[in-house]
Amino acid sequence: MPQLDTAFPFPGDTNTILGGEETMSFSSFHYFPLALPFLLALLFLFGLLIILIEIRILEYAYVKMGINHRYVFALLLLSLLGSYVNIPVAELPAEQVYSG
Repeated sequence: MPQLDTAFPFPGDTNTILGGEETMSFSSFHYFPLALPFLLALLFLFGLLIILIEIRILEYAYVKMGINHRYVFALLLLSLLGSYVNIPVAELPAEQVYSG
């Protein structure tokens, strides 16, 4: 197996195999080409949520469901914080994966 020259420690730099062939180096940095559209969509949805809270449409909907208007914002905040918790409901057995 050819050895790699480690003279290029920075991401995006190339490593040279002792035969003269250049390869890309591995790095801990990642480029996500879809991150900006998703970030803009998230900001848009957050702004829409703020608008709906300000014009009290969400409060009206929760009051119609029987939830007191004092607890609407707390319920929205708790549901956002609760989405961070992942409760496993099933564990699948490990399987042997064959490739090639």
